[in-house]
This record gives sequence, C-alpha cells and structure tokens, in this order.
Amino acid sequence: MPPTDLCVESAGIGEPAVVLVHAGIADRHQWDREFTRFATTNRVVRYDVRGFGASPDPARDYYDHDDLLGVMDDAGIERAVLVGSSNGGRIVLDTAVTAPDRVAAMVLAGSALPGITLADDVRADLDAEGEALDAGGIDRALAINLRWFVDGVGRSADDVDADVRSRVTAWLRELLPRQAAQARAADSGAQLVEPLVRDRLGDVDIPTLVLVGSHDAPGFDRIARHLADHLPRARLVEVAGAAHLINLEQPARFAALVDDVLAAHRV
Repeated sequence: MPPTDLCVESAGIGEPAVVLVHAGIADRHQWDREFTRFATTNRVVRYDVRGFGASPDPARDYYDHDDLLGVMDDAGIERAVLVGSSNGGRIVLDTAVTAPDRVAAMVLAGSALPGITLADDVRADLDAEGEALDAGGIDRALAINLRWFVDGVGRSADDVDADVRSRVTAWLRELLPRQAAQARAADSGAQLVEPLVRDRLGDVDIPTLVLVGSHDAPGFDRIARHLADHLPRARLVEVAGAAHLINLEQPARFAALVDDVLAAHRV
C-alpha cells in the first residue's frame, strides 16, 4: 500500500495503539480532547478522512478503509483499537470486515451502517439538504445538520452546550461548500464494501463497544441495536445527555468507556 497523502497526527506511546476516525460533519479536531487524554497512556493517531479537513479531495474512486489501513501502515501500527464516530464508525466496520487481523477492538459511536436506514423525516431532511447545497443554500443545509446531529430529538438549540454548537457550526461552514463542489464534480468518491457489511456482521469476531446517544436522530438507535444484536462480541451502551456527537457532549463518560476498552487490551 503506498504512503498515505492524508493529514495525520500521532502522539503518545503504549499499546494498544488507538486510531480515531471522525464523523461526517467534523474533521480530526472532533478528537482534540481525546487525542490529548489517550496519549498519556497509549499511542494515538487521528487523521482527516479524504475530502475533509486538511486532507485532499478524492481524485479517483477509493475505499475509506484502504486509507485507514494506509494511515496505520505509515505509523508503523500493525494492530489497533479503532474508534469511529458516525461515518467514522462505518469506516471502522469496513476495516474490521476486510482486515480483521488489524483490529484489536472497536468503539462505534453513533455509527452509520449502509443498508439500515434512518427514520423517514430524517431522510427527507437530508434529501432537502442535498437540494439546498445544489442551490447554494448553505445556511439551510447547515440548519438541517444542526437540527438532527447536534440538537437531536427532544431538545432545542438552547438545550445544547453553546460551545459544542459553535464548534460544529464552524466545521460545517467549511465542509458544506466543499461537499457541494465535490458532488458537482461527481467523477470520484468513496466506495462501499460489497457485500454490505450489514450482512457480514456475524463474521466480525472482534470485541466491540456500541454507543448511541439518548437524543440521537431517529434511526441511529436502530443501527446500534442491529450492531449489538449481530456482532458476536458487542456490548451496547446508551449515553444519556448526548445526541450524535457523543464525545463532544459527554466527554468524561465517553473517555471512561473507551478507557475500559483500552485497559482490557493493554500490553
């Protein structure tokens, strides 16, 4: 595998190594707190997924899990605990299916899972987001993302920590125009693993912690239950007081849960 061209940061020492994979509405800075904390006991790597943050846009069709494995190869990491949020969870699962020997354990926080759909009203709004981006309506697309992925279910904007909302808003104001430009180019993009990971979970014999926020958008709870029911070594935890980005809203709880996973695999 050739050296990766992605933006990668590494810190700390100690096994197991930890690789942090951000959500599709964020970049590597989603993990600012965790990157520092986990580096006190473990080797920690975070990176910007292709098309996000300081990583380049795709120049051809590609697989996100190939990029993740390339990041590990460049860092000299043979095996790691993979921590993924939302789309990052999907990337972690793709990696576990295609290269299980490289994955010591998984933490899947609000994970996406192709083939398991979100609720109708969420999907309708996300379709509207795409239409808004096509028309240059960045503010409309921003509002849709904040509604479902930051405010979540049963809360208003006033119920969410202002710093969390501000950070995600800044990420999205940079990301959404870039995504719109990528969609207009439409000549390359991330490819899904086939057969779908959804149908291969029973073969993934890897310790897995599945997390879902109590206020997450409808459908992510269904994904979390499906993962917990079909991954042979999965444990499901609902995190109170969080919507989609669990680590931002409940950092102490999130870190404690991940610490338990790391402790179980510490060398």
